[in-house]
Amino acid sequence: MDLSDYTELKKLTVGNNCFAKLESVDFSSTDSLESITIGMNSFMGGNSNPDNVLRIVALSLLSELRIGRYSFSNYSLCFISGADALEVLEIGNVNEESFNFQYGSLMLRCLAMTFFSSLDLYGLKSVVIGNKSFMYSKYAIFMS
Repeated sequence: MDLSDYTELKKLTVGNNCFAKLESVDFSSTDSLESITIGMNSFMGGNSNPDNVLRIVALSLLSELRIGRYSFSNYSLCFISGADALEVLEIGNVNEESFNFQYGSLMLRCLAMTFFSSLDLYGLKSVVIGNKSFMYSKYAIFMS
């Protein structure tokens, strides 16, 4: 999925049951994004291929990332780095089986070096990891 031509895109919403066979998703090329919302059962990715990765890098304005139940269930990694405005990270639902990134790992690294200081995870106000998400994860790293 390449959104690099949409330089003014502020909000991306993907509904339920979309892009079932897409194997990797990289939102790194759209630094104007402020909000990403993915519905249920989207971006399934096939058979737990280690190359199935959700990559969100250097989206300095991104404040919300919401991923519905069962989405990215066969992805091996959720990698978020340089999303220094991130306040809400919601992956699945804690009250229902979600199975997001069921065999995948999570790496959240919100560190951007500036001339005077580093920006880090202190802006993060809410993290929700749904029931049975990252169930067989090898690691979950929250690094600032």
